[in-house]
Amino acid sequence: MYHCSLRSIDRKIVFGLLFLLIACSPSGEKETVREAVTLLHITDTHVMDLDGYHPALAERRQHYSHTYGALKEFFRSVPGEVQTDAVILTGDVIDFYEGETDDGTLRNRQVELFSRLYKRSPAMLLMTLGNHDITTYWSGLEEGKRATQNNSQKARAAWIRNIPCFKEGTYYSRTYRVGQRKYRLIFLDNGYRIANSVLDGLWDREQRDWLRNQLLAGENEVVILFYHIPVPIGDTNQDSIHFKLPPAGWLESEIDGDGIMDILNSYSAVVAAFTGHGHKNIIEELPLPAGHSFTQIETAAFASDPNNWRVIELREDEIVISAPGGENFEKRIPIVQ
Repeated sequence: MYHCSLRSIDRKIVFGLLFLLIACSPSGEKETVREAVTLLHITDTHVMDLDGYHPALAERRQHYSHTYGALKEFFRSVPGEVQTDAVILTGDVIDFYEGETDDGTLRNRQVELFSRLYKRSPAMLLMTLGNHDITTYWSGLEEGKRATQNNSQKARAAWIRNIPCFKEGTYYSRTYRVGQRKYRLIFLDNGYRIANSVLDGLWDREQRDWLRNQLLAGENEVVILFYHIPVPIGDTNQDSIHFKLPPAGWLESEIDGDGIMDILNSYSAVVAAFTGHGHKNIIEELPLPAGHSFTQIETAAFASDPNNWRVIELREDEIVISAPGGENFEKRIPIVQ
């Protein structure tokens, strides 16, 4: 027979009550308060394995054949050197989701290949999807048939199945508290390309509604967006290195709608976005009609040069962004909320 003393029962009751008090605390969220958060931004890694694919396709894409080894070495060295809290990869993680083989069938194993690298990151790895991550590549021998996104939902299912940061879907958010400041990092999915569109990537209604809800729920937060295809801002700082130039009057017409530019104009909490896609290093600040501004930062392709990475430091009163390949700052964004 099991015997239990009154003293041990008392202890169990006390510990049980303490557990309930902690579990039912009003915050509903356990957060670590930090003096600063360090993030490491890379993009357009284009990881691939061309074995078994059609020779014409392999020849066309072989210029990125070094990327698996380059990213493996990056994970071994850079995150530890800069003591990052997380690595953020904003799309074109792989070069293609599936590709044509010798016999004309499609082979999709690139996501599983990348999942092995994902596990090698010494820091938490947070990602967004790019257009290449949901693209099917063909040999190109058939006229007009080189790349399609007809299997994009199948591709997204593979990413959700294999990569932990996508376990709840291909758009999601994470929060950090720095001193008295709460940062919300929002990871979006605009990798589906729309031909002849000014925005280039699809900002679907479902995702826009989710984003608005995130911004409404996060009162007094500072918000940073991460997505692959930049919004067209143009050359606001007149340095001749710029994002896509929108047509005259486009911004005003977009703000009158309910698209992504209307969201950026409506919510001053969104202070910055980090992107990829264009394979260039660009920083542009866009003044918006509502009276606040929004800074969009693109880091050049890791696949072109493994020194294309930026350090992002979140502080209580500012966001500090490094120049590519080092920790010397290039841009400071003061937080004035």
